[in-house]
Amino acid sequence: MPTKDEATGKGVIISEMIKPCQMCKYFVKSGDMKAFMGQCRLNPPEGENHWPKVGVDDWCGRHKTKPRSFHKNSY
Repeated sequence: MPTKDEATGKGVIISEMIKPCQMCKYFVKSGDMKAFMGQCRLNPPEGENHWPKVGVDDWCGRHKTKPRSFHKNSY
């Protein structure tokens, strides 16, 4: 049975509900901006500074969306 959006009552595509790691506040991208991997900083490192490696499109059930940043215009 399809999941329904509570506000509209319409069906929701499951993949839209999954929040990828790249949108999580605990995700730190590795290398340059085109990198497809990063580190999950939700839990302490394992062993000698070994943060779990995750892909930008990976996901978990503990996702916390990054806060939006607002820049004040200087006049």
